[in-house]
Amino acid sequence: MQSNFKTFAQAGKPLVQRNSIILVVFLVVAGLLIGTAAFGQQLTGTISGTAYDQAGAIVPNAKVEVTNQASGDVRRTVTSSAGFFG
Repeated sequence: MQSNFKTFAQAGKPLVQRNSIILVVFLVVAGLLIGTAAFGQQLTGTISGTAYDQAGAIVPNAKVEVTNQASGDVRRTVTSSAGFFG
């Protein structure tokens, strides 16, 4: 009686091909997950808002100045007619 089962040595090439495919799929999925996480990291940001006076009224055309205390960088802008900056 002859067995239909093959040993690892006899089935070598298909087993290696299957393992290679699994490895490639794993690396692609891992790369996509890492790429997605890294994409969320940014080196810059935005600041936006509306300028109000002490009475709570909107202040149009107000000068806005923001300073990064760590680097000393300064950004300046002017609010819109609705008091918005950003």
